[in-house]
Parts: sequence; structure tokens; C-alpha cells
Amino acid sequence: MSHTPTVPALLVTLCLGFIPSFASAQSAAPLPTFPPDAQPVAPEVLKERLTGNSFSYRTASGGEVRLQFKSDFVYVNAGQTNDSGRWRIEGSQMCIEWNRIPNSGCSEARMLGNTVYLTRVANGEVIRLE
Repeated sequence: MSHTPTVPALLVTLCLGFIPSFASAQSAAPLPTFPPDAQPVAPEVLKERLTGNSFSYRTASGGEVRLQFKSDFVYVNAGQTNDSGRWRIEGSQMCIEWNRIPNSGCSEARMLGNTVYLTRVANGEVIRLE
């Protein structure tokens, strides 16, 4: 005897199957410190991981920030604010000189797997770039 799922059961199954992909697209809240297993990263590895990629993260106040890294320039969108600037790697730090935003400086970087963790220049909270 074969069992054909009802439409509601099929919808639940389909939706539950998609939940992980929706969750991974959402940006995570900042952390107070680096995860214990996160390690300093070699400059060339950090440069390769960031270049050509876009990342989103959430600040402690709940704001969404999107960063897009090109070879030497980075672009940011945060609410009504957008800016661009030059970025570079210094040791295990990622440094940005924004054109208008006053929080230019260097952020300590760590990696765990393919995830980059950075300290925010503005307040030291740790953000996750996946």
C-alpha cells in the first residue's frame, strides 16, 4: 500500500528542508570575543578570502552592514550610510581607510574554517564574515 503525502505534509517537508539555507543567509549577531578555536590567519589567506566577496553582518544595536571587497577597494552599505575606501592587510589585520566614515583603522582577524572573524574598529565587538 503506497502512501501519498497530503499537500500540507508536503509543504511542511519542503519548508523544513529550506530552513537551513535561509538561516545561513541571515547575518549573525556580534560576539564579545573571538571563538576559542579561531586562529590568526596568514596575510595571503586573508586577502584571498576577502577579495571579490561580499559579506553581511549585524551590529550589537541590530543594524545590518554589507561589505563588498574588490582588489584594493571596499564598499559599505549600512542603513542610509554608504561609503568606499582603500583596504589592505597588515599581518593578521585588515585595515580600511574610509573616504567619509570616521572609523578608519585596522581590525584584528581570525579564521575558523572558512569563516573570518574581525574586531570592529568602532567598538571592538567581533563580527563574523561567512
